[in-house]
Amino acid sequence: MDNREKALSEQLTGLNLSPETVALQGKTHGLTPMQTMRLVLQVCGAAFNDAKEATTQVFYGLSREEYQAPLLADLDAAVQQMIEESELHLEE
Repeated sequence: MDNREKALSEQLTGLNLSPETVALQGKTHGLTPMQTMRLVLQVCGAAFNDAKEATTQVFYGLSREEYQAPLLADLDAAVQQMIEESELHLEE
């Protein structure tokens, strides 16, 4: 945790802010998405998935599901290709 993150955490703790509000503060103060997610976890006591959702929404304007959809599509395509290649080797 760097000094900016620590100072912001101390400033926001106890204010009963929503995860989205804390994430916006993190972004506004120049924190990275990872630092911001950690800030949300620390300040709000939010569940990991809630912290990730708030951070993704604030930084990318997308829900976590929308943000991850292209990544999952690429992963599914890679798995399918590996299956097809392994089936070709089995036939040999």
